[in-house]
Amino acid sequence: MFRNHLHIALRNFKKYRVHTLINVLGLALGIAGSAVLFLFCYHHTQYDQEWPDKERIHHLYSFLYLNGETSKMIGTPVPILEVLRQNYAGFEEGTLLQREQKGGLGYLRRGIPETYHVLKGMMGIDSSFGKLFPLEYVAGGFEAFVRSGEGVLLAEKVAIDMFGSPEAALGQWVDVYNNYPAIVAGIFKDPPKTTSFPFQVLFESTLRNNNCTSLSCLSDRMCILVKLKAGYTNEQLIDWLAQWLEQNRETNQNRIALGAVALPELHHDAGIHWLQVPAVSKVRLTRLSTVAIALLLIASFNYVNLATALANDRAQEVGTRKVLGSSRWHLVGQFLVETILITLVAVLLSLVFAEILLIYLDSYLNVTLRLRDLPASLLVSALVVVLVTVSVLAGGYPAWLLAGIRPLDVVQKKTLFVRSRVPYLRRLLVFLQFSAGQVLILVLVVVSAQLYFINHQPLGFSTEARLRVNLPIADPQLSGQLRDRVLALPGIVNTSLSQQGPAAGVNNFTFLEWRGEQHKFHLFGWDYYYQEMFGIELLAGRPLSAHDSTRAALINVQAMRALGFESPQDAIGVTLPVNFYSSELFTVEGVVADFKFLPAHFDVPPTIIYQDLKQFYAFNFQLAGTEPKATLLQVERIYHELFPNALFDYIWVEDALSQFYLEEVHMQKFFLLFAGIAMTISCLGIYGLANFMVSRKRKEVGVRQVMGAGVRQVLWMFSKEYLFLILLAFIVAVPLVVHFMKPWLARFVFKISLSWQLFALSFFMALMMAFLAVGYQSMRAARANPIQSLRYE
Repeated sequence: MFRNHLHIALRNFKKYRVHTLINVLGLALGIAGSAVLFLFCYHHTQYDQEWPDKERIHHLYSFLYLNGETSKMIGTPVPILEVLRQNYAGFEEGTLLQREQKGGLGYLRRGIPETYHVLKGMMGIDSSFGKLFPLEYVAGGFEAFVRSGEGVLLAEKVAIDMFGSPEAALGQWVDVYNNYPAIVAGIFKDPPKTTSFPFQVLFESTLRNNNCTSLSCLSDRMCILVKLKAGYTNEQLIDWLAQWLEQNRETNQNRIALGAVALPELHHDAGIHWLQVPAVSKVRLTRLSTVAIALLLIASFNYVNLATALANDRAQEVGTRKVLGSSRWHLVGQFLVETILITLVAVLLSLVFAEILLIYLDSYLNVTLRLRDLPASLLVSALVVVLVTVSVLAGGYPAWLLAGIRPLDVVQKKTLFVRSRVPYLRRLLVFLQFSAGQVLILVLVVVSAQLYFINHQPLGFSTEARLRVNLPIADPQLSGQLRDRVLALPGIVNTSLSQQGPAAGVNNFTFLEWRGEQHKFHLFGWDYYYQEMFGIELLAGRPLSAHDSTRAALINVQAMRALGFESPQDAIGVTLPVNFYSSELFTVEGVVADFKFLPAHFDVPPTIIYQDLKQFYAFNFQLAGTEPKATLLQVERIYHELFPNALFDYIWVEDALSQFYLEEVHMQKFFLLFAGIAMTISCLGIYGLANFMVSRKRKEVGVRQVMGAGVRQVLWMFSKEYLFLILLAFIVAVPLVVHFMKPWLARFVFKISLSWQLFALSFFMALMMAFLAVGYQSMRAARANPIQSLRYE
């Protein structure tokens, strides 16, 4: 029987080749898009699952409450670790991580000095690190690292790249950041992709100076993780920290609150700023999973529409087979075999499409994903589930419907399903397809408009032809020489030094008391060249000069208003305390216009600008615009003369600003891709239905043409039903998008409004795509010779 079903199925595929091709493509696109989304979601649910006792490890973070503002950051005051160690009964072990991200390792290779550049994963650790993160070592070990007191641990790939093998690397001396000698004490296996801490090089945290040792000092570089004893919960830890801070209010000045998140949940806490690996919230994963399911449903609906559209064409086949003795269940089996074969081909084709989509998304996902990353058993199980589910969803109803055709209706040549609800079901499925597509298009339009807005808003400083290079050390003499020597190059307009780049996104702040109120101020260090180089407007007073001490300061307009001054001139000469605990004072020498150095998610903070060459880690320069490559080579040569073997890692300021919105760009690319897939599947279905309608109404079109109907009237005849469905889908999609996108836009301080123009644009896009799908078949029918149409009939 199966061979008979297979033979008939292949014959029908050949007979209805256009519908078969459309069905295969539609299902393949839907399954491929769903596979990519589910792989993305699966990947992000695996973060930090490999560590033993992971549920008992908790990452501390800090809340800051001041002037009605709440900030949540990954950094934690360093003394808190010792406080917990000494006082909290549930404390078992804890470690302090000094996150550095990138840097260089100087070493000798065959007697020649070289530098290995680590772009991600440099980290300072203490002697307790191994108790929370027991890495697997291929040479040496953590004990040797602790004993040495000046050791360094390397990932296996780093060791092989530097010395050829883990064994050859063990015991070698390296210069961490090309300034701190350390001995390789252990080589550990490369960490998995799914870790919130991309370890590559681990060094003694004491090698790098750490001045942030008081409760009032917060840095996103200093992170604390604690392991609790069995039976103690995250909530108990948070409550104890709140009580301790309340008891020590004098020291804390009621400014900092502490929270904790279990390690497996860290990657999903999107509210914490400055994570090494950007968080992906569970809400986002749920929404992406919903999109994946929607794509499968759209593809299945598409199949149902096309299969039921062929009912009249296949009526004679069904009637004849019933007369010859076939039962309804036998015919259901025949149609299900056809569906399973089409779905099987679609699943195999979807694997190719999915790999192509993943390659396209490589640069947007922050990680390289491939289907082979899934465990083989999970991949096979998923494919079987998809095959069965889609076959049932797509083929079940059409199979039962087609198998129910009565032979008498076929003999009497009745139009099938006149009294049934099949036409209404078809309209409903088209409506659902277009509703899902409209939602995705609307989201895409809103995200794109917001990105365009934040990328074209005034920043308060110039960015064109300006670049930034990070310095390995803050040496006033070396950095000053670099600035002056580069400035002398003919292709350079200006140079400057600063504590951070103009778009570094670093939130360096202090707390001070002014007129009985507590205030939070951002600190921004720059030299006397910086303001002119970036074109920041001076509103009152004077700019910083070479002769100013570290306590001469500028403030921005937001700081002026926070201090209660009406005009910039009123703030000149005012003295401000450096922080709560210092008797030193800033003297305001000038007021500058607000400039946006943080992402559009944040308002421009009250800012104090000062000059301290000992804290400048950024070198900025402006190109003249002629021969930039040649000029950059000259700058690199001077840089390496002053900082041998250090990484000349420059970035254009405009590119640095773009990096603020990587998550939004990823979101835009996702919805561009999957809205395109959804609409393509819908349009494939409409194309198939239009092809069916044209063939069924060829005689009607010929009669209308003979009676004087023009091309426009024929086009309207075929398009009016879909136009109504698209309009109805748009009306349903708009409130859904408004409901979901308003909270997303609320994350931005600087944002667009949901205007009618955005909705009109998305409606026009969907309309044009549908018209292209229907238009070709309709136009062909409208321009056909009516004599041929009537003769055909």
